[in-house]
Amino acid sequence: MTQPDYNEIFERLTQLDVSGQADVGVKHALGLIAYGIYKQDKREFIHLWQQETGCSPPPEEVQRWVKDRTRDSQLRKLRREATSVLLEVQKEAVAKAAPHIRAETLRRTWWPNVLSSVTGTALYTMGLICLAFILALAGIDAVAVFQAVVDAVR
Repeated sequence: MTQPDYNEIFERLTQLDVSGQADVGVKHALGLIAYGIYKQDKREFIHLWQQETGCSPPPEEVQRWVKDRTRDSQLRKLRREATSVLLEVQKEAVAKAAPHIRAETLRRTWWPNVLSSVTGTALYTMGLICLAFILALAGIDAVAVFQAVVDAVR
């Protein structure tokens, strides 16, 4: 995909492989945001040049700016900025959803949980009593067996 004046910043930021496929996930999303920040910075550079000089920057100045912005350290900086943007969006989403989550949590009652816990405990206890009764009918002294195990462990 390399052409004489082709800028591979998009591929480098989004980490596209040679087939044009990206790992679609957080890294790719961060790369897309970083690319947007890069394009915004480039547009701002051109706009400021036009304001100061009254004309568009010459191609060599644009190339110089692009070369400066495509250094590894600048790409890391763009990714850090993208991470900050994504974290800010995440904070806003959580803040927006928090009242609903809180209200939904408080609306639920704890009585069904108490009832299920008491029922589970009662069933478990009845099961142990039945097991002890069956062992006693079979002539097995469960307490003696337990004591023998404890003595063997010591």
